[in-house]
Amino acid sequence: MHANATDPIRLGIATDITGPIAPSGNACWQTAQLVAEEINAAGGINGRQVRLFLEDTAPDLKVAVRHVRKLMQEREVTVILGGITSAMRRPSKPRSSTAARRCTSTRSCMRASNAPSACSTPARRRRSNATS
Repeated sequence: MHANATDPIRLGIATDITGPIAPSGNACWQTAQLVAEEINAAGGINGRQVRLFLEDTAPDLKVAVRHVRKLMQEREVTVILGGITSAMRRPSKPRSSTAARRCTSTRSCMRASNAPSACSTPARRRRSNATS
């Protein structure tokens, strides 16, 4: 798939929707949905809408790797957001220069695209609002 200037920006969300840290993963997914809605309502990023794709990394490294690969290879996302724990980020890190660009937080990716940022936890929101 080759994107053109009118195609949506395809963002992958790889996070734990099941398992012991599912509340954090669900918060990440909900935050991503909220931010994407706000970005799209404001006209998108450089006129391009944002489209989200969710994959559950579960509390299993093999599942995480398989689902991140699915985002890159089948969903052909531009960016993958997620990886709550370092244990989940490490094995899902792309090994190819042509793989999707990956960020460790919604905030860093949104900053990289000059889009509004949001953090998934109230403590981070308070801290980021205090420094703004």
